[in-house]
Amino acid sequence: AGDGDADLVDTRLLEHRADHPLGDLRRASAPRPRSAHRTRAHHRALAVAGAPGLGHVAPVRGRRAGGRCDRFSAGRAGHDFGRVRRSAHPRGEHHGRAGRAFPDGRPSTHRLRHAAGPARSRIGAHRLAGGPRSRLTTRIAIVGFGNVGRAFAGLLLQKREALRREHGVDAVVTAILTRHHGWARDDGGLDLEALISSPELPLRDSRPLIAVLAADVLVEVSTLEVRTGQPALDHLRDALRSGMHVISANQGPIAHAYRELEALATERSRALRFEAALAALPVFTLARYALPGAKVLRLRGVVDSAANYVLSEAARGVSLARALTAARRLGIAASDTSHDLDGWGAAATAAILSNVLLGSDLRVEDVRRTPITSVVAKQAAAAARRGKRVRQLLTITPDGATVGPATLSSDDPLFAVEGSSMALELETDVAGRLVLAVHEPRVEQTAFALLADLVNVARGGTTNIRSR
Repeated sequence: AGDGDADLVDTRLLEHRADHPLGDLRRASAPRPRSAHRTRAHHRALAVAGAPGLGHVAPVRGRRAGGRCDRFSAGRAGHDFGRVRRSAHPRGEHHGRAGRAFPDGRPSTHRLRHAAGPARSRIGAHRLAGGPRSRLTTRIAIVGFGNVGRAFAGLLLQKREALRREHGVDAVVTAILTRHHGWARDDGGLDLEALISSPELPLRDSRPLIAVLAADVLVEVSTLEVRTGQPALDHLRDALRSGMHVISANQGPIAHAYRELEALATERSRALRFEAALAALPVFTLARYALPGAKVLRLRGVVDSAANYVLSEAARGVSLARALTAARRLGIAASDTSHDLDGWGAAATAAILSNVLLGSDLRVEDVRRTPITSVVAKQAAAAARRGKRVRQLLTITPDGATVGPATLSSDDPLFAVEGSSMALELETDVAGRLVLAVHEPRVEQTAFALLADLVNVARGGTTNIRSR
């Protein structure tokens, strides 16, 4: 069952439960009849349990993991499963099906569900009435509140009514945690507008553990530590073990522990989403929904905005140092030069793409990197005079991955990727070659990728990408 919401469960699934009255009756009536007597025995059992014939079975309480209870009901009071169903179809009544005996003496799961109405969604806290569709209140905890975290909070405010009206999602942020700038918590919902406008969060004492937060979804947007993935990796582990869905813009945990996190999410029936880890390139959405059955054979791409900006500026004759300073001023370059120019950021991207889409077991440190130096900057200027371009090119095959400067001609699909733009080319077995590109992404695009993942999860999208 889901997070505290009711789900209809076929009575057959309850036979083996020690705490269910029907299970006790089943076991008490052994040996179980295999002929027509089985039908009569089943009816007697239901009657003893307070269900005349095949009508209403009184609600019972079933214990689920986590200590809370879910309501189960086999049907509406007075519902007659064997009655003739009226239809708007010209043929009228379904005479061939009316009154037909159930093959094993009990109604099918489909008819039980039809009797009890639609099952509820499995996410989060509450379902509210109103509007053209029912509305889900999804409680969110955000870890990290820098540029991306604040942009995401602002987008929640900007799109609040659209999320409610178009997607039935009422997103409420109940906690924001940071390492150095305080934290905030209100289980009824924080005042995001006030927090966005403040440089520091109000609480400065020891922050609460993730496991005790009143949240259905953890959004991880803390600072990337590319060589270990910590402490963001522990944040994701704690959230999944606590029964939360996880959405991450942080590359580190996915690059270093994708298989572990995927297995943990699958075990707990939780969603693991990380579209924003590639700065709004929707490659995983493409793989999940547009490439069923297709096999990705090879990937090439320009996936580091800062490195591409620096090389684009170098092609115009700007020095490497000045180009890097300009990239930092735009907010697209990391404070650690090695992240962009030495290829560590692209290496983390390579590990994610290879492990998720190619089914590899590639570690970040296994990616072969060639750094961007002042010599490479001069080569970029020389290539531009010949009508070519030098780019930091990521190449991934089943045999491994490389990141480093490469000279591209004008007929290459990645040639046009200029400035801080990014692009990724996928070569598949049956869908041909596909190219995804994002033009000069900013923090708002990363925030939108988080929002898109949130809507998908809130509407019941718990199917994770399985490594190929």
